[in-house]
Amino acid sequence: MSGLRWITLSRALAQILTWANTFFVIRLISPTDFGLAALAGIFANFLSLLNELGFSVALVQKQTRDEETLRHVFGALLLIGSLLTAGLELAAPLVGVLVKDPRVVPLIRLIAVQFLAMSFAVIPQARLAMDMRFKELSVVQVSAALLGAAATLAVALNGGGAWSLIVGSVCLSVTRAILLNFFYPPVGMPRLQLAKIRPFARFSSLVLLERSLWYWYMQIDSFVVGRVLGAAQLGIYAVGRQLTNIPLERAMEIINSVALPAFSQVKSDLDQVRRGYLTVLRLGAGYAFPAFWGLAIVAEPLVRLVIGVKWIAAVPVIQLLCISMPLRMLNSFTGAAVTAVGRQDVNIKSLLLAIVVVPACVMVGSRWGVSGVAAAWAIGFPLVYLFNAALVQRALRIPIREMFAAVWPAALAAAVMSAATQIMTVSYLDSLPPLTHLAVAIPFAVAVFLATLWFGSRASALEMFHFAHGIMSNKR
Repeated sequence: MSGLRWITLSRALAQILTWANTFFVIRLISPTDFGLAALAGIFANFLSLLNELGFSVALVQKQTRDEETLRHVFGALLLIGSLLTAGLELAAPLVGVLVKDPRVVPLIRLIAVQFLAMSFAVIPQARLAMDMRFKELSVVQVSAALLGAAATLAVALNGGGAWSLIVGSVCLSVTRAILLNFFYPPVGMPRLQLAKIRPFARFSSLVLLERSLWYWYMQIDSFVVGRVLGAAQLGIYAVGRQLTNIPLERAMEIINSVALPAFSQVKSDLDQVRRGYLTVLRLGAGYAFPAFWGLAIVAEPLVRLVIGVKWIAAVPVIQLLCISMPLRMLNSFTGAAVTAVGRQDVNIKSLLLAIVVVPACVMVGSRWGVSGVAAAWAIGFPLVYLFNAALVQRALRIPIREMFAAVWPAALAAAVMSAATQIMTVSYLDSLPPLTHLAVAIPFAVAVFLATLWFGSRASALEMFHFAHGIMSNKR
């Protein structure tokens, strides 16, 4: 609770500022520019996962604090970072051929610079997480995000187009590495003996496999849209997906930064891990279902108000993606709990199914444009979630009825909220200006959700209230 309080409160103001910056930048650049930046980032972001060799998770899970071991880990990180930087610089033209757009080549070459910076960030971040120093981690994340946003805005205002997004990303990575090393100085001169890092090999390789599968099943839609439909359509799809992902990414950034260190400290007590997972599942459902289904209802006035009419084609993308987003958020809670108890096979098995089901649906859906691709998630992901829930049920020994009981009150209340708000929208709100529409619809939806949850499951409503009070309170 102390960690969550620091992370939540310290980031609240920063998130408001960065969201405002993001929306303003989207107004300044074209769908094609946004699409080019998304294409350039697909392969570079994947390599950034390989860059850390899974050590960011392995060090925390194993609670590794030995300085000598950390120096050898640092040496491995620097070696891989250097190789990836040089490799991507040379391979950039090949990526341009693969995505059928040579304009991404110079963008990719700039992105490659961040790999070396990221090599310096892994160990201090892991050490701060192990020490539960979430105040310092919050300061780092917020400061880096704000400086990255400022760089993005400055370049966009000067007509930088796609370059603005790439410059901002690189600035964020470099700033984050510098600040992490300020709070936790380097471990000394790097060394590299394979024998010293061999104890991490199995766990880290599983982390890398898990993250690789996760990344490509999450990014295959962007790759298909960019290659089949072009950069402009990818820009529309990417903006719709980014707006939809805001509630997910911000919540998971807060929760996962605390969840893995917390679960790792009690990993020997499966009962405590199980109770913690069910608590996170209940609270996550209470946030995810109303947030995403509510976003679907107000997507059109929100887009008109925040990023402008030129992006109105992103509205159906947002609405269709929001259907499955609550399940995607609940599914992401699995990672920290099963990783902490050494059951990464659960994540890997789930991702193996996802990387078959979701891309297959996306390929079929692409025949109907970006809306068809967004609909693919609504059709394919519920199957992935049910499979993953069955795996978690066995790994953590949680009766499936308890997992269902944790989720259904919030889902039912959100469904009632969505229906009531939609009726009000069609009957009255559609005739109002976007700002007035939102000013009426959002409080109405919140009131309907809370009232329905209160009458449907008072225990769930009280748990959400006490959790919110705990985050805001100074009591430990």
